[in-house]
Amino acid sequence: MKKTLYILSIAVMALFGLTSCDSYFDVNLEDQATMEEIFSKSTTTRQYLAHCYSFIPQDERPNNYEGGVVTRSDEALFGSSSNPTVWYKFRQGDYSSATPTSIQNGNFWAKYYKGIAQCTTFMENVHLDLEDSEELRNVMAAEARFLRAFYYFCLFRHYGPVIVWGDQPADQNAVGKELDRDPLEKNINFI
Repeated sequence: MKKTLYILSIAVMALFGLTSCDSYFDVNLEDQATMEEIFSKSTTTRQYLAHCYSFIPQDERPNNYEGGVVTRSDEALFGSSSNPTVWYKFRQGDYSSATPTSIQNGNFWAKYYKGIAQCTTFMENVHLDLEDSEELRNVMAAEARFLRAFYYFCLFRHYGPVIVWGDQPADQNAVGKELDRDPLEKNINFI
């Protein structure tokens, strides 16, 4: 009797597992805000600019994996085996191309390019904000332009010459192996 009940319960669970929930995965994106809707209001335009600021590194904090200022001193003590930072890994010789790529391991490439893309998008669309004055829109666009240059500088100080997309958005279909760094002069002139 127990065996029959066991087989029956497995069959019922299998039937529940084989049923499909197609409607659950059908995502309707019509309720998502478009760029025109985001930048048509003063509050959402300012929120977008505030998001552009969120990529600023915290250089003064060496234990959050971004701290780059503290460790530039000869007297600085940074990291230990109980709290290994990127700088501790450099000092021990544990950092190489085989190191996992994450912010915790010193890979800021993706973070700053996301910030650059957000700033470029902001500069392209800030003119749609008709609730603010033209003077304020120009100031906000200048802030985003500075932030974009600063993020390029952060990449440059960490990696040397990098790919500069300029005022155009990054190519979403670009393959990393096919791209080459831009010359040093182009990086410096753009920054």
